[in-house]
Amino acid sequence: MIKNSSRKKRELRRPEYHSEPVLHAWKDCRKLERLDSVRLENETIEDCTADTFSECELKHVVFHGRYRGILFADAVFEHCDFSNAELDESQFRRCIFRNCRMMGTTFIRSTLEDVILDRCVATYANFNRSSWKVAEWNDSSFEEAGFGGCTFQEIKLKECNFTGCDFLETKLAGMDFSDSVLQRITIRPEDLKGATFSYEQAVLCAALLGVTIR
Repeated sequence: MIKNSSRKKRELRRPEYHSEPVLHAWKDCRKLERLDSVRLENETIEDCTADTFSECELKHVVFHGRYRGILFADAVFEHCDFSNAELDESQFRRCIFRNCRMMGTTFIRSTLEDVILDRCVATYANFNRSSWKVAEWNDSSFEEAGFGGCTFQEIKLKECNFTGCDFLETKLAGMDFSDSVLQRITIRPEDLKGATFSYEQAVLCAALLGVTIR
């Protein structure tokens, strides 16, 4: 078993609100350049001109189209659907995603810091070249997702599914996969160093290293 380092980790920062988000209809928000302290429920977001979502709560909201380069700060998303949306080169700071769908969503070259993914489905999502710092992934599915060229710092995993994931040019040091599903991954052997695996996963990693265990 390869174990991670014992250096002290920073606590994850959760969303902070200066005032309670106020319920709005999307038709009244769609032309705003930034959304502050807004609550949206059961809406479909299209033709978005905003470049910032700050201190917002979104429940049962569907995101359509492209949202490149947007800042999401101190935001909570519950039962939202981002499937096939483009969130490339965006920034996520102190955000929580609960029971969200991200099937085929792209986060290419996005920055995600202090982010929680809880019971999310991100099958076929594209996180290539994204940067993650202090995050929690809980009971979420990333089957066939792309994590090529990512940087990970202080990522806490719990019971996630990484079947078929691409981790090419991504170092997994400090990540604990021992209670997650890790099958058919694509990765360079040298990038496994410093990660933690279960015994069964270690056998898989040994195969990537060209080692046969009997």
